[in-house]
Amino acid sequence: PTDMLTLEQLQRLTLDGDAIERVPESVAREHCVLPIGFADDRLSLVLPTDLDERTYDLIKFVLEFDFDYETADRQTLRNFVHLFYWAVYSDVRNCSDEFRFKCPKMWIDLAATSDPMIRHCGTCDRKVHYCDSTMEFDKHRKRGDCVAFVDRDTSATTLGLPM
Repeated sequence: PTDMLTLEQLQRLTLDGDAIERVPESVAREHCVLPIGFADDRLSLVLPTDLDERTYDLIKFVLEFDFDYETADRQTLRNFVHLFYWAVYSDVRNCSDEFRFKCPKMWIDLAATSDPMIRHCGTCDRKVHYCDSTMEFDKHRKRGDCVAFVDRDTSATTLGLPM
């Protein structure tokens, strides 16, 4: 690994859904592993700077796949792992009547912006705001924003334009 990734560099990452599927959520959350994508048939990861050799060997064993990695501060990285495994790894299901339009895309399909909580949809040319609370959802609904919303009670993710 080279220099540690900064918050700004992490915010600009575009993640590959196939890479995320390669790393079990339990491993990603417990060991703070952020899968990014593939380069030359090798998995690219971001690992915490304070990762010990034993945990590195465990990750290698569990993944059963060659990988390269960069590092980042554990707490900053933990926030991104949390965000992407909630927003990206979830299926769109249990859509409610609160949405007038339900988007068929997933968070991972949208282009990254400088704000990790906002993605850009090239199809409708709109910003999509990630909401992980009802309060955030209501704020964006009142503004007429497109949102990706995770219902914490059911773990259901909905992407679309609220009523």
